[in-house]
Amino acid sequence: MTLKLTAVGNSTGVILPKGILTKLGVARGDSLYVLETPNGIELTPYDPEFERQMETARNFMKKRHGVLRELAKSLRGFGWSRLSLSPSTKNRVLSMVAGQG
Repeated sequence: MTLKLTAVGNSTGVILPKGILTKLGVARGDSLYVLETPNGIELTPYDPEFERQMETARNFMKKRHGVLRELAKSLRGFGWSRLSLSPSTKNRVLSMVAGQG
C-alpha cells in the first residue's frame, strides 16, 4: 500500500485509509505515537512511556507480592468510606493487590 503526502496548512500530512484506522483502533482526534524501530518507523496508539511505567509497576508488584498481600489484608478493616470508590471497585483493588485477581 502506498500513502500520499499532502499539504495541511504549513505542514505535511498523510491520509490514513479507514482500514488502517480500524486496524490501529483509532479514529479522528485520537493520538498516534511514532516509534523508531530497527525496521523503520512504527505508528501505534499505545503510549510507550505508559507501557514502560506499567512494566515497572508489574515488576514491583511481583517483587513485593508478599508485602502487598499483607497490605491488602490490613486494608480490609480500613475505613473505606473515606474513599470515593464503589464497593465492587474496592473489592477488585483488594483482590488485585492480594494477588487474587
